[in-house]
Amino acid sequence: MSQLRGSQHYIWSLADVLGQGATGAVYKARHKVGINVMLQHIACHMFKKLEMSFFLNIMELIITISKTIIACLNRMAHGWLTSFLR
Repeated sequence: MSQLRGSQHYIWSLADVLGQGATGAVYKARHKVGINVMLQHIACHMFKKLEMSFFLNIMELIITISKTIIACLNRMAHGWLTSFLR
């Protein structure tokens, strides 16, 4: 049986009891909008980190390819080309 309960705007766990009174218990509740905003913030932050990671990987790939091309051109016998790239 689930410990979670909810209403239209709030969600609470029956395990989060703040106090007990003569007519019932008081539970620690969380506003659903707050949870949704928090989840959207976390998802946005994770997407930005993933996007930055992808960008950095692409940049590393471009730098590696450029260095390889320059190394190959330096081995060629074209004096003006290799001196230009150095």
